[in-house]
Amino acid sequence: MTRTQSFIIGVASFAAGVAIGLLFAPKSGKELRKDISDSAQKLPHLYEDLKLPKLSSSDVERDLIK
Repeated sequence: MTRTQSFIIGVASFAAGVAIGLLFAPKSGKELRKDISDSAQKLPHLYEDLKLPKLSSSDVERDLIK
């Protein structure tokens, strides 16, 4: 598994953990929706901060073949 794949899996796992945590949090529905909305508005900024490298199709093919 490449470093990029590991990173993507880590981010996806983190997001799933956060989602499950929010669903089981002892908050009212209104507070939960506000928290989710606030988090969703922050996502584009987080993505820009990460500045992930652009993968070409040949990079993806090479990683899949390994």
